[in-house]
Amino acid sequence: LLALNGYGHDGTQFFLAASISYTTEGTISTRRVPGVIKFGTATSLGTVTEAFRINSTQNILVGTTTEASTLTVGGGLSMNFTSVSAAFTVTTATFAVYASAAGASVAVTLPVVANAKGKAVLVKKTDAGLNAVTVGKAGGSGDTIEGAATVTLATQYADVFLHNDGLTTWYKVSTV
Repeated sequence: LLALNGYGHDGTQFFLAASISYTTEGTISTRRVPGVIKFGTATSLGTVTEAFRINSTQNILVGTTTEASTLTVGGGLSMNFTSVSAAFTVTTATFAVYASAAGASVAVTLPVVANAKGKAVLVKKTDAGLNAVTVGKAGGSGDTIEGAATVTLATQYADVFLHNDGLTTWYKVSTV
């Protein structure tokens, strides 16, 4: 259907560096043209390969052409983490919080559920000290952590993995 190619110049000539192509996928019929968008980038050897695609079922495939889920990643996945030793408020960019309460207790505040629909976050206590890491809901919100206002992590390597329902509740997916 359409291809957009980006070229880079190495000082002597132009070479293909990246591409976006719009093509069809699957069976074409009357008023039905299933489309796919493919994004390609050049490797250090100069070969352009597909980096990711959005297919006709609107799923995203990264590093693979075999669909397994809404997001399929053919390789490793890195998530953002933050190490803290004082009060910390989880943001939409935070995935994991590694909290050291060696010097004093640490409060980790979750965002309001309605403002972070579907958000997941891991909080882990990293030190062996007696001070606790307390995970709590945002002040003034009607949110709960499975009916409670807080979860306390009292021992080294204790953690809680939370996911919210987009309404008013943070659910404990797992705890250690």
